[in-house]
Amino acid sequence: MGPTAIVSAWVIGMVAGSVIAIGISSVLTGRMIFNPTRIDWSAGEARALGTIVAFEGLLVGVIGVFAVLEWAAYSPVVKAFPLLGFVIGLGGFIAVSFVGRRHNSRGPLKKW
Repeated sequence: MGPTAIVSAWVIGMVAGSVIAIGISSVLTGRMIFNPTRIDWSAGEARALGTIVAFEGLLVGVIGVFAVLEWAAYSPVVKAFPLLGFVIGLGGFIAVSFVGRRHNSRGPLKKW
């Protein structure tokens, strides 16, 4: 189980680091770096979304490392990790929804 845990921690760390980098670059530039729907976000909205993305990446990385360390210690994985991941995902969804509502209230007749 040792090599599998090391590879899992490495992959989780790479993904979390990439998400943090995308979020920080969105905060610094005021533009959404990853914007597949091409929504015209304002600079403030892009910074808010970047902060949310960076914070989510940080939390995913920390929880991933703790889960893999517990798994590598040959103890049963605590049932709180999936629940905590769900709460983090739900919190990010709610935060992004608030930013989206603010964006839609700027120009209610404007199409995406």
